[in-house]
Amino acid sequence: MTEMSRVLPLRYNSLSLATSRRGVLTSFSFWVSKMSTLQKLKNARTRSDLAKILGVTPSGLTYALFVIPQEAKYHKFQIPKRSGGHREISAPNSHIKLVQRRLASKLYECTKEIENAQPNRKKVTHGFQPGRSIITNADRHKNRRYVFNVDVKDFFDSINFGRVRGFFNKDREFLLDKEICTAIAQIACWENSLPQGSPCSPVISNLIGHILDVKMLKLAKESKCRYTRYADDMTFSTNEREFPSSIAIRDAQDPGKWSVSTKLEGLIKQAGFEINPQKTRMQIVGSRQLATGLVVNKKVNIKEEYCRQTRAMCNHLFKKDAYFLQNTKEGEAPKLIKNLDILEGKLCHIHAVKTRVDLTDQQKKSRKFDPPPGTLRLYKKFLFYKNFFAQERPLIITEGASDIIYLRTAIRHSKKKFPLLFDKTLQIRFLKNSKTVKEVLGLGDGCGGIGKLVATYAKEISAFGRPSAFPIIILIDNDDGSKKSIFKVAKDAAKATLKKDIEISIESNDCWHHLGDNLYLVKVPHGGSKSPKSIEELFPEKWLKFSVDGKIFDPSKKHGDHTSLGKVAFAKKVVETHAGEIDFGGFDSLFSLIEGAIADYRKN
Repeated sequence: MTEMSRVLPLRYNSLSLATSRRGVLTSFSFWVSKMSTLQKLKNARTRSDLAKILGVTPSGLTYALFVIPQEAKYHKFQIPKRSGGHREISAPNSHIKLVQRRLASKLYECTKEIENAQPNRKKVTHGFQPGRSIITNADRHKNRRYVFNVDVKDFFDSINFGRVRGFFNKDREFLLDKEICTAIAQIACWENSLPQGSPCSPVISNLIGHILDVKMLKLAKESKCRYTRYADDMTFSTNEREFPSSIAIRDAQDPGKWSVSTKLEGLIKQAGFEINPQKTRMQIVGSRQLATGLVVNKKVNIKEEYCRQTRAMCNHLFKKDAYFLQNTKEGEAPKLIKNLDILEGKLCHIHAVKTRVDLTDQQKKSRKFDPPPGTLRLYKKFLFYKNFFAQERPLIITEGASDIIYLRTAIRHSKKKFPLLFDKTLQIRFLKNSKTVKEVLGLGDGCGGIGKLVATYAKEISAFGRPSAFPIIILIDNDDGSKKSIFKVAKDAAKATLKKDIEISIESNDCWHHLGDNLYLVKVPHGGSKSPKSIEELFPEKWLKFSVDGKIFDPSKKHGDHTSLGKVAFAKKVVETHAGEIDFGGFDSLFSLIEGAIADYRKN
């Protein structure tokens, strides 16, 4: 048995029985019934019971907790903090991480069940929760007379092994068996605290932090304030003429200075936490007010200097292929870097706040919210630069996610034939159909978005004023959909950019087409039949009719149904699963065309 196999999901059989220490007999139905996760945890009595709930083997759980040497369980490293200094991260190894992910998933299920019974909990805690963020947290405090921020000192570190075990044993929502509580604490804790880097630290910190929330919410209501918490960041706000002295007190000698009240500090200590006085701040209407780093004076917004700095970084990147990053150490000059991840994170943050991704379309309509177009333009230009200009290998754009699975699998099984596509590792990259790509770049599934990209490509890439190192290859089916949306646009693009006519139609010869700059178009070759052909037709006929659970692939049904397989299901359940048995020779002509396009761009 390999080390990883020790923590793979269990396969149960209907004959398995378990007897608890209290003499309660539980059959297989205990594990497969419709009983909630919370109820299963309450009924569990042994570490083996917990392992089954987590979907790992008992021996796998034992291995992760007790066999792996202590020094091998976690890897420590530091990351820079936005406010300066560094945050230490303790990242678990793969075995511990798998168990922690399973535990986190189950605890989130418990949290959802508890919140469904207590809806007000959702309004208070905004950190590490699906559908909630610093944006939803800040939204609760916009347009208020006073905004008061209190930071909890060493939030994760203050939650130790004993607190985790005691919480799950004594909290009225859980009341778990002591052995289960001990096992949960053993999974979650490292060096007697919740490690930053563990998948289950956020959900456990929120559960234990709810004790703090209950006390704070009661105080806030008594004081006519709003209260929210995002991890270790607590915010109180009010429109009362005077800020309640039960929460904060103005310094008599220095009116601009405020301190936490004795009552608030005492309640926080009762909940097992401590205030970080250096991060306590009062913000009064007329000055800039912040909640979880976002401006909340009239609406939730980004600090203007943050936006200006990000725009400047982008402008330098677009001209020089690098940008300056402010050093976190005071007095040190900014560093010139090429890594795009940091800048992309900043742009993603600005886009999320400026476009209010936390709101539904209906909420935006009711609030008459209109996102600023400049935010979208800058983010789109950056994503265009990253994906189509500064990419580090040839990029292939497909019509859908299933095409990527087909191509990646076929290339790996044809790697010796096509060295420009595979040489020890994959030599090309595919543009993933992510939510960001769809919403910002406008490239959703199908030909419509690709047609728009082709039509505007020359104008967009000309903004960078120099050639890209690698080609962009658009791969489309040779069918009526491409004929309507792409063929004419491609002809017009080539004529406008290269000043020449190209012949591209369903009946045209199998070849690659240069559309100008680093953009190429390849249609699925018809192989001389001069008739429509989709990429799926490159597979042998028997695999197109291969049955999975009584279902056969139906290309007309994108997502499939109870009688047939859709494209993605066919790609995963047939192509990937049976890759070693499939003859991918039908893809050879297509791969030759793609290599031809890559070689042509290298030559030029």
